[in-house]
Amino acid sequence: MTAARPGLEAITETRAREGFYSLASRLFVREVDLPLLHAMRDGNVFGERLLDGFEGRKADETIEMLAVEYASCFLSSGAFLSPYESIQASTEGQLCGDASSRVLLLYRKSGVNMPEASVLFPDHFGIELEFMGHLCAMEASSLEIGDMEGAGHARRLQFQFMEAHLGRWYRSFLQKAVEAMEHPFYKELASITTEFLDSEQEYMTHEP
Repeated sequence: MTAARPGLEAITETRAREGFYSLASRLFVREVDLPLLHAMRDGNVFGERLLDGFEGRKADETIEMLAVEYASCFLSSGAFLSPYESIQASTEGQLCGDASSRVLLLYRKSGVNMPEASVLFPDHFGIELEFMGHLCAMEASSLEIGDMEGAGHARRLQFQFMEAHLGRWYRSFLQKAVEAMEHPFYKELASITTEFLDSEQEYMTHEP
């Protein structure tokens, strides 16, 4: 059932949320590559904040520095900075635990195709961000055609996923990242993502 087309402001806001989730997801899932670096340098406010201090550095040098930092923190740090909900927010403390099964079930029930989840375990922090981005895209697409029932469904899924999964562990994980990172790029990424997810929780608390 459809209703009157909502204001442009609501659509723009939801697309902006989608954009943040998408970019943050990409940065946590794997190292920065040349196309992504160029995209962040090309007038992206988020990118400008992350790349502050990199002015004048060659692209290859920047990519190499970031790759080393990414690997040392997210690939070689053991359980402390393991980017998985099963490690960070469960008593099991092991990869591919119950949280992994539960988020995968939610992905499938929502009808969202998550290609990265076939490479990484589904409860990876970046995959959970990607899922929220997909739900925002679903909401925005519904708003654009005036399908308020569809938009409401996508919104409820966001609330449920934040409460049951992402909201349970993002703060402690990102705080560990801020404390452990030596490179300002990833420190800033963790800080910005914390700010954004805090605002998301506040938004979801007050939105019907």
